[in-house]
Amino acid sequence: MAPIKCDANSSICKSGDSITQIFVIASGTVTATMSGGSYTLNKGDIIGIIDMFSGEYSFDYSTKTECALIPYPYGNHAQFTKLISAKSDIAHLVFSSMMRQTATLFKIANDNIYKCNTLTNNVSKEYEEYKNQCSKFKLPVKMLQDASILEPLSIEDNVEKWMQPYYESLTLLDKSVKLAFYAQPTILVGLLREAAREAVFAMGIIETSGDHLVDCMNTIINEDSNDALNIYTSFIKKVSITGSDISQFKDNVYRFFDSFEKSGVVSLRLISNRKAEFEEMLKNNLHGGLEDNDEDIDILDNSFLTICNYASIDDTFRDQFKENIDKFYAVSDKSSPEDHVRKLRTAITKDFYTLYSEVFMIAVNDSLLPEAVTLFMNFGFLDERFLAEENLRYLLKLSRVYKAAPSQGVYTMFEWLKAIYLNRKEPSKNEFDLDFPAYLKEQRVSGNISANDEARMLNDSYEKVSFEMHNMFPVANRMATGQVTTFCPILSEHNILKSLKDSLITSEKLGHAINHLREIDFSAYFRDTVFSSPSNGISKEFIRVEVLPDIILTPCVGIRGAMWQEIEGKVRTTHSRMILPTFYQDNVEKIIARLTGEFRWEMCKRVQGARWNDVSERSLTSEYCDYVQFYKKNHDLSTEAKEKIKNNLAKSRNSFKEMFVRDYMEWIFYECEGSPRMNKVARSIIMTYCPFSSELRETYKDHPLYSDGIRYFTSKNNQLKKHLSLLVDKLEKEGFDVPPQIEMQIEMAEL
Repeated sequence: MAPIKCDANSSICKSGDSITQIFVIASGTVTATMSGGSYTLNKGDIIGIIDMFSGEYSFDYSTKTECALIPYPYGNHAQFTKLISAKSDIAHLVFSSMMRQTATLFKIANDNIYKCNTLTNNVSKEYEEYKNQCSKFKLPVKMLQDASILEPLSIEDNVEKWMQPYYESLTLLDKSVKLAFYAQPTILVGLLREAAREAVFAMGIIETSGDHLVDCMNTIINEDSNDALNIYTSFIKKVSITGSDISQFKDNVYRFFDSFEKSGVVSLRLISNRKAEFEEMLKNNLHGGLEDNDEDIDILDNSFLTICNYASIDDTFRDQFKENIDKFYAVSDKSSPEDHVRKLRTAITKDFYTLYSEVFMIAVNDSLLPEAVTLFMNFGFLDERFLAEENLRYLLKLSRVYKAAPSQGVYTMFEWLKAIYLNRKEPSKNEFDLDFPAYLKEQRVSGNISANDEARMLNDSYEKVSFEMHNMFPVANRMATGQVTTFCPILSEHNILKSLKDSLITSEKLGHAINHLREIDFSAYFRDTVFSSPSNGISKEFIRVEVLPDIILTPCVGIRGAMWQEIEGKVRTTHSRMILPTFYQDNVEKIIARLTGEFRWEMCKRVQGARWNDVSERSLTSEYCDYVQFYKKNHDLSTEAKEKIKNNLAKSRNSFKEMFVRDYMEWIFYECEGSPRMNKVARSIIMTYCPFSSELRETYKDHPLYSDGIRYFTSKNNQLKKHLSLLVDKLEKEGFDVPPQIEMQIEMAEL
């Protein structure tokens, strides 16, 4: 066959494409890329040989230089066997390339494992040294965002040492031995099948270790600066203020930058930006970036006593609480697992919520709160000693200007509790999934309260608020920090990974994140309901309404969010409730996407009831559960795709919901950009139930990965448009006005 000429840096085929041809490289070099690694194919290698038995390409293949490729059609195994039987030169290339590529994959897998374990060991040593230096300078120890970086890579099936040299040695076999193989196509195909199976195993290791390496590096350095590098540079800044020599620490930072560049995982742009930020900090004598120096922070002196006096707290309680706070302040490592520190955190946590409850019952009727009280209610601030001066200045400014936006569904915890107290909102469910009426009923049935008590408490504002403060608030606050085992509710410097100003959640930030998601998944917050208006000629019509979530900001610094409940009470068109820390130290768009994925799953379960995982009743949850539960028997999935599902399921701790949420986030952040990350079965399910917006559908209508799903959606949507058009014509003929609810359905059908 005549060779195909390809320019440098040209795409040959994409991961996930069906294999219809394999290509012999006649000249030039080609790069094979997958998640976690890449390698180079040279003259004589065969593109697609590794993927041949799976039915689809596992790699993105692109030319590195100008290339000449000889294509051979590939339809089935019998056709392939016939090809290598007829042409010994092709059989030779096939055997050599398969063994060489399999050996290369095992080398990449071994290298990745080594890099992961080396990185883990180095970070563990550096972090221990950092803690020692914090103790030396009497500075608080800040926790890493993801402590799993300190744990070695865990792989279910390790790569055995003999595998790589075994396949390398097969490429070096004597020519006479190879000819014996070529003369027996059955033996050759058997060897190729076994090599392909082992290659899939190696690819699974590469992907798992590659993802782990990226996750670890992301904990060390990332775009949002909520990372280990920021912790260390903040430490240098504080040491500098003491007048101590920081040259050793500066050298460490430049050594870190060198290792980032050599890793090949961190973008050079990010490294350059962070290096420039660090040097700017040094240039400004480590005092740059402070703002609002005109704020008089003396007003926050003795804040703890100010807060206690405001609520007229009992002296005994106040003194005991103060004693525990003083002891905790004196501890250098406030996240220490040591027993005496753990007991201190537990005692402080209990007293914190008692104090919060007492302060709330006075503040709810007070229009002008002292600054310290405002900071306590909104941010968990309790004692000025736990924060650096720059953060105190910023908080003081916030106490005078910061507001959430209850009218837009964004509440601080103080505003949320106030809304419950004023009967504008009902209390949330507790951790046992009981709402307030169900909880009171359980208490009555258990004999803890009488029927009269139940009736009285059901409409008592104080009881409602008390239920919220003793159930949702403490659990959500702990979850939002992400430090479940070392949690302490006091706003403290040791929990702050990046600046408070950058991490503050505002209604504008949330609005932008939610709108960005709706531009991709336009129906994310749609609910199905029934509309009836006999006066307008409509007896019963199924419609969709959009109900955006209520977002409650807990008074803490954190790295987690929670989808607390999908509806309020039993009405399906009420607001869902999502929890976020007021100071969120990660990417807001990502957490909104995660919580929305959880919401979609829980809302589907709510609608489907007991049949939420029954595939005979088709729904998002039932189809996804069926896909994950029986993936091993699914003929639409390649061997590599099945291995990836197995690994992802392990990462998700065998939770189908968590696995769906991971896929949903890939849908929102990668698939919508035309960057395929999912297998075709998962993509089909999510395309069906979480379709792209009209703009994205238009963009990808001819894309082979999305075209079928888009055609299916378009067909269903056209049926809906036709139904609405006929309904409007009927109403107009009968002299009825078209209700706004129906007009809204017409607008939604265009999204």
